Amino acid sequence: MAFSAAEHLGKARENERFAGSIDITTRCSLEWAVTANFYAALHYVQAYFATRKISFKLHTNRATAIARDAKLKAIYPDYRAMQDASEAARYEVNTIRQEDLAHVEVCLSLVKASIQESDPQLVGL
Repeated sequence: MAFSAAEHLGKARENERFAGSIDITTRCSLEWAVTANFYAALHYVQAYFATRKISFKLHTNRATAIARDAKLKAIYPDYRAMQDASEAARYEVNTIRQEDLAHVEVCLSLVKASIQESDPQLVGL
């Protein structure tokens, strides 16, 4: 089932709010904040593609589409950095630091700005 751009935007905002609500004083909480921010970015990207009637189930397919899309390819390094940090947070041990979360938050703001600029339907992210 493909979800609408509005549904993806709602999920992105929920993930972003959740990430902002996490007490990041423990390593585990810090890791979840990184992960939730990545999933916010994922859903912002999915909203963009939903306006084009495109949906992805696999991370690799989504990342490839971002890298190839004329309007999104500039954010590919930021998106990829977020994905890598999220994977490190979920699968590695004690590798995520406060600086990683700060970088992920900057990347998320760049992803949101690019998507908002690329698609007038998604204004007001």
